[in-house]
Amino acid sequence: MNVKILKIRYLLLLLGVILIGISSYILFSPIYKIRNVIITGNHRISRNEIIQYMSFNYGEHILSFSINDLEKILTKDPRIAWVDVNRNYPDEISVHIIEEHPVVLLCSESIWGLTEDGKLLPIESPYQIPNIPIISGVEPEIQWKPYDYVESDRIKNGLEFYKFVRRFSPYFLDMISEIYVEDCEDIAVILKKDGLLVHMGDDEYEKRVKRLELMLKELGMDRVDVREIDLRYSSQAVVKLSQNGGSQL
Repeated sequence: MNVKILKIRYLLLLLGVILIGISSYILFSPIYKIRNVIITGNHRISRNEIIQYMSFNYGEHILSFSINDLEKILTKDPRIAWVDVNRNYPDEISVHIIEEHPVVLLCSESIWGLTEDGKLLPIESPYQIPNIPIISGVEPEIQWKPYDYVESDRIKNGLEFYKFVRRFSPYFLDMISEIYVEDCEDIAVILKKDGLLVHMGDDEYEKRVKRLELMLKELGMDRVDVREIDLRYSSQAVVKLSQNGGSQL
C-alpha cells in the first residue's frame, strides 16, 4: 500500500479520535451544564413567567434544547413582540425580549393601548398610562378583548394618520393631545396646552401639516382667542375665534 495513503489514513483516524474526544468532553463535562439565565427587556412580564416557558432546567446540558423552539414558544405570548435567545458558553443562557408597547391610547368606554399594527393592549392601572396621543371619537367598543386587533375603519384611519405624522413631522406629533376620528371625512386633532381643535380633512396631510406649522408660527404663543383651525379647504385655512364668534382666513 502506498505510504502516502497510509499517512492520510492515520491522520484521518487521529483527527476522528480528537473530534470524538472533544465531543465527549463537551457532552459530558459538568462545566457545560446551565447555571445561569439572563433575561433582559421585560417590564410587565415577570422573570418567573418567562422561566416557566423554557424547555430546560438548571443543571441540564446547554445543548439540550432548541433555540428556535424556545423563541417560538415565547413569541406565542401576546405580550411579547420579539425575542432573541442565545447560548453563552459554557453555562449561561441569555433571553432578550421586546414587549408589545402602545404607540397611541384608545379612548372608548375604557382606556386601551394600541400598538403600531392595531393590537389592543390592556391598561391595568392609571399609573400605566403613558404620555402619548389619544385616539378618540370612536364607536363604543363591541366585545373588545385584550390583544385582539381592531377592525374599526375609524381607528385604522387614526392610526395611519399618527404613523404619517410620526414619519413626516415628529415636531408636530409632540404637539398632539388627541386624534379625533368620529367623522370619517375629517380627522381632527386637539393640540396640547391650549386645546386648540384643528380639522385636518382626510387626505393631503403633508401639505396640511406644513400649512398648520406656518399658521401656528404666525399666531405665536398667545392663541387664547383661537378656538378652531379648519384646514379642509384646498387653498386656504379658516381660523375660528372663540370670543367674537367670527372667523378669519
